[in-house]
Amino acid sequence: MILQRPALAKVNLALSVRGLRSDGYHQIESVMQTIDLADEVRIRPLRWGLRLTCHPSLSIPLDRNLAYKAAELFFRATSLRGGAEIVIRKRIPVAAGLGGGSADAAATLILLNDAYGNPLSPMQLEELGGQLGSDVPFAMRQGTAWVAGRGEQVTSLTHSCSFHLVLAKPVGTFLSTRDVYTRYQPKEESPNIMSAIVKALKSNDIATMAGLLFNDLEETACRMLPSIASIKQELRQQGAVVALLSGSGPTVFGVFQQENEAVRVAQTLAGKGYWTVAAHPVLSANSPDEE
Repeated sequence: MILQRPALAKVNLALSVRGLRSDGYHQIESVMQTIDLADEVRIRPLRWGLRLTCHPSLSIPLDRNLAYKAAELFFRATSLRGGAEIVIRKRIPVAAGLGGGSADAAATLILLNDAYGNPLSPMQLEELGGQLGSDVPFAMRQGTAWVAGRGEQVTSLTHSCSFHLVLAKPVGTFLSTRDVYTRYQPKEESPNIMSAIVKALKSNDIATMAGLLFNDLEETACRMLPSIASIKQELRQQGAVVALLSGSGPTVFGVFQQENEAVRVAQTLAGKGYWTVAAHPVLSANSPDEE
């Protein structure tokens, strides 16, 4: 039996970062959105042992690979005897602010739980995911959500807002999430506009939504990698309603109202040497497929 599931990338439509918590994490608030750029995670149960293969291969040691750590945590938490072969086909760039590692970990937990008869409830799975990384609980929910705390507080949102995205970043570049957060200096408290963003999403008011989007980490990331600002400018010049850093970067997304326009711009940026892809929001979760 082989189970498989897409591990969806995410963008932060808004990201507010405050001071450090007592556990060493930053207090955040974010509106997160999954998109149709995805890795593919396949699980085959084994009698014992864990194997993980990535295509293309990654230079990350197993003890730092979130999907492998997720499998270890699952068997430790459930005390089940067994193992798994995990195969991941990577399409989401690594360390790009798109949550690829978290998505892989979330998919691994969900698939293992399904393969072994669902010993854990969805809430228990999310609690396990939170032990692996701040974005993992949201990656298990997918869709759109208001995320708070260090990422463990996830409130799912429903909307039918229709827009398209162009993702772009300099080829061969990455930013360490830890480094970006370490260099970030919290600003004075600003008015909370998360609820206004959610209202615009639910009203399918793209123009208003675009005018409200923000990322507190963007200024820090631009200082660390100035080409981020160049990509933002390029996207705006190509007609994006708004261009914004996703997460800790370095990926920037531009919002477009028409799909053909997003595809054209993605092709234009690819021709200029950027990694780029056209994408659109995925508003609901996908169920595992069995072979």
